[in-house]
Amino acid sequence: MKRIVYAFTIILLFIFVFAIQSAVILNKQNEYVPRRRLGNHDFASIIPTMPDNTYISYTEFRKNIANASATPEDIYAGAAGKKIRFDSAEELYRFSVEVINVLLSLDYVLGQDIDYSVMKSRQFIPIGYSFSLLDGTSHENIFTGTFDGRGFEISNLYFADYELLTTVDGEGEEQVDQALAPYYAMFPYNAGTIRNLGIINPTFEMTEEHTGIYKAANLVGHNTETGVIEKVYVIDNRDDIFRAGIRMRATVGAGGSDYQAAGIVFENDGVFRDAYYVSKVVINASYINSFEVQPVLFVDRADAENLVYDEDVYLLTVNIGGIDFTVTQPNDYAIGE
Repeated sequence: MKRIVYAFTIILLFIFVFAIQSAVILNKQNEYVPRRRLGNHDFASIIPTMPDNTYISYTEFRKNIANASATPEDIYAGAAGKKIRFDSAEELYRFSVEVINVLLSLDYVLGQDIDYSVMKSRQFIPIGYSFSLLDGTSHENIFTGTFDGRGFEISNLYFADYELLTTVDGEGEEQVDQALAPYYAMFPYNAGTIRNLGIINPTFEMTEEHTGIYKAANLVGHNTETGVIEKVYVIDNRDDIFRAGIRMRATVGAGGSDYQAAGIVFENDGVFRDAYYVSKVVINASYINSFEVQPVLFVDRADAENLVYDEDVYLLTVNIGGIDFTVTQPNDYAIGE
């Protein structure tokens, strides 16, 4: 009798576990991910369910649609009506390396939470650029598509350093390192839509200074007139102020007005709303005395709204080598709560 009861109990347990796993799988298939951190800040629900054939993985997209022989017309036709999905850190890395003009105008989504730390030393290159060479030739390739995190997070994103943020211009003794953008950010420029995305513990590490790169933000440098950024957050939960924040070396003798940084977006000329920032510092303590900083947004020339930072975490005074350094007073663009 005991054996029968024991066997029956095992069967019930198996059915219970199977039911839970099935519910989790169905929830993932629903493409409807009301993340706790978004919900806590009264952000609207994430995008509704879409048919499975709407999505194509970035790997499949590059192999079958945007391959070496494809023309821009081929790529646009093949991507029409599709959401290109990032399922891994490897795909995110390849996207940052393989960027060409047509790719920056397409629609992208995250397929799950992604931990970039598995990429080790392979650095994520900021998406897009805009610069002029010594001869006056302008080069611009900025993001105009959509990047929808669908409520998922990218953690431990490790950003490129000096070598991949500059290009050599001129010849012989006239050669100079030209900055690809003045902003050090995941997207130096945004003219498209970025939404429903969380960035956790990003690592920016520009250990060699460049006078042409003097503004920083974790997500976007310049949100242009057509840019939309909504329902996003950045959380840096590293307790040590010498490990947290953006590491960015300033030129010797630079004052706070020469280098500036913001927690999420540096400057906004478009739509920026429903965002929050959690970190002790915006700039790493090793470099903070060379910067003016703001917890969410540094400059707003449009209608930013519902921006929040955690005032219980964010430090207004930082102790460096036994000396207290006063951080820039937060502006009115974001509310501390």
